[in-house]
Amino acid sequence: MLAALFFSYLCGLLLAPFLASDAVPTALPFFMALCWFPLRRHRIGLATLLLFMTLCGVLLYHLHLTPVDNQEAISALFKSEKIHLHGRVVAAVPREGEGLRIDLDQISTSAAVAIPGRVRLYVRKKGAAILAGEEVQVLTRLRPPRNFGIPGEFDMERYLARRKIVAVGHIDSSQNIARFVTTPSLTYRLSRFRQRMAETIDTVAPVNTAPLVKALLLGQKESLPQALRQKIAAAGLSHLFAISGLHFATLSLLLYMLLRSLYTLSERALLFAPPRRILPPLTLPFLVLYLLFTGTALSAQRALLMLTIALILFFHRRRTRPFSLLTAAAFLLLLLDPLALYEPSLQLSLAGVAGILAFNPCCRPYLPRQSLLRGASLLFCTTFAATLPTLPLILHHFHLFAPAGLLLNLVAVPLVAMLALPLGLAGILIAPFWPAMTEVAIGGCGHILSTVLSLTETTLSLPILAERYLFLTLSDQLFLAVLVVSFLFATSKNVKMLMAIPISLAVLYLIPSMVPQQPLSLTALSVGQGDATLLQLGSDHFLIDSGGFRNSRFDSGERLIVPALARLGVRKLEGVILSHDHPDHAGGLPFLLKHFPINHFYAATPARKLTNHLGEILQEQNIPFSELSAGWSSTTDSSGATLAFFVPDQGHPNKNERSVAVYAGVDSHGLLLTGDLGAPGIEQLLASKIPGPVDLLKIPHHGSRFSPLIPLLERLKPQQTFVSAGYDNPYSLPHPTRVKAIKKAGLPLWRTDLQGSLEFTFKDRNWLTRQWNKSLFR
Repeated sequence: MLAALFFSYLCGLLLAPFLASDAVPTALPFFMALCWFPLRRHRIGLATLLLFMTLCGVLLYHLHLTPVDNQEAISALFKSEKIHLHGRVVAAVPREGEGLRIDLDQISTSAAVAIPGRVRLYVRKKGAAILAGEEVQVLTRLRPPRNFGIPGEFDMERYLARRKIVAVGHIDSSQNIARFVTTPSLTYRLSRFRQRMAETIDTVAPVNTAPLVKALLLGQKESLPQALRQKIAAAGLSHLFAISGLHFATLSLLLYMLLRSLYTLSERALLFAPPRRILPPLTLPFLVLYLLFTGTALSAQRALLMLTIALILFFHRRRTRPFSLLTAAAFLLLLLDPLALYEPSLQLSLAGVAGILAFNPCCRPYLPRQSLLRGASLLFCTTFAATLPTLPLILHHFHLFAPAGLLLNLVAVPLVAMLALPLGLAGILIAPFWPAMTEVAIGGCGHILSTVLSLTETTLSLPILAERYLFLTLSDQLFLAVLVVSFLFATSKNVKMLMAIPISLAVLYLIPSMVPQQPLSLTALSVGQGDATLLQLGSDHFLIDSGGFRNSRFDSGERLIVPALARLGVRKLEGVILSHDHPDHAGGLPFLLKHFPINHFYAATPARKLTNHLGEILQEQNIPFSELSAGWSSTTDSSGATLAFFVPDQGHPNKNERSVAVYAGVDSHGLLLTGDLGAPGIEQLLASKIPGPVDLLKIPHHGSRFSPLIPLLERLKPQQTFVSAGYDNPYSLPHPTRVKAIKKAGLPLWRTDLQGSLEFTFKDRNWLTRQWNKSLFR
């Protein structure tokens, strides 16, 4: 029954993102509960109860997604300039480099408006340590959390809503933060102790592994340098540096040994009850303190809940199946925190434990009897059992396949679990009483991790074990997930389930081929203040530009473009077309060219003159390059679809004026993409012979007032227009004069800054327009 209720509740949480917030009236679940009570002894009563849990999942998801009610007051703050915020720090997390992330609660403002939620502040350069529990005052400009509105992106709005964050701001330095003396709270004392431990680790651990020690013992994964984080992920060792059940099992064992040594000193205590009966529950308060100390990671919460339920059952002399224990912990956690289901850390934690519980019992009868071989074989089976069910999730969230993981875990897990982690945790436990020994223990932990890191670097240098990026389509991911489940249930005696598995695999394999191909469609990807457009001609896909940000480490290719292509079912690109070599158009190309199948690359600039080493990357990846010549050049496929490129004068000093324009058409209908052309480029374009009619027009240069629009509208007479621009961009694009001109012409203007990604499909001799909303084009 518990599993059925949990599954129904999960279905509600999974359906909720696709439904409007008012899709389920608040009273409906209560009505279903009332209907269940008189029907509880009948079969329909069970169905009513399961439907009730599904509706609860939908309702709780949306209630937690909108954590505050006073939205109007908060919206007014977004329109103002910088304001003073006074609040209490609930989290202060070091970031890579010199950055810092601060979450504030109990906030009052200089605008006399109390913010009913939390504010996240990103500090570019940290100075003196800011600790949780302190009261601070800052001057900043607030902005609402906002997604790009592109398929496949990380849902930042949901991520922040789970943490009750309603606004974000930026500060140049922590020196600009005023701090106030307050009565030390438990949160402040734990934060101060954590800071002391971090300073000790920086002092005694080897420089190259100090960040790993802090991640392992303190949960400070965000401070890991990007290169080190990628190396650990490529080795398949990230799970070792997340606070999880391994930490709580080790810590509880250390605490039990310490308490037992004290307990056995009392003869009266031994006569009262044996140590194993009394001491395990006494470790719980210390484990809760460690959870708070390390930042309450979801994997840690799951582990502590399972341990707590197990101890309660043990104390009452009750037994339960491990799967029931996992289900109960997950159910309770998601009832209290529904949005946690969409956190990768919880998904990976639950999947890994479920895989071990499902696979290991089947393997044990076949393991060697010799103790050393049996231990090594059991470790390999456990690693394989945890890796297999997490593989689809890792590919979904991180698109990374780490073949070295199975091999490295055989050595890294014993070193970390049996040596580094116990040493480090023991050092933390004795820190208040024996600082000198703490330094020795943490130093030893650091040296062990240095050995693990050296082994990792050596293993990853082997080409066969190097990491690989895999961007699977949604149907491919579902196919892989069903394949993994079928393997885990290979020993099941349920014949119907075993028969359903190959049928499901066949359906998932055939679904993509059953979807009809449209002759012409265009997707304007919302990539901020940049440009990226996906063009589909029959079964061929072309990408025009890839977005990008000036002076930013945010890689639009890795974070936006390639995930969007996979989410939209694109397995390869027939061609990539670069309109012009500016960061907001070419910034995502390096990652795209390295990690996604591409048949051809087109540009008007010679390959050797392209920035970001694009020419070298094209050569390394063996991607054919075509330098487009001046004027129009076009191709026509067997279906009659036309793809043409217009190259203006390449001698102009402004790269915008050298933008390549792209025309695509079918059946006397077409679209025109004008890049960032200004007055000279538009004049040349209009003077040329455009290959066909234009029904859909992309407004040039993000709607800039310096790009002539009226001549384009008068000459081409489009039916629809769209513009690619970033939300609240500093250039105020599209310019109001351009918006007004399009409105005066009686044409619809679609905007990526306001409506997110846009899909234009030519169907039945008309353009069907849809926008990305709630995980679908609608």
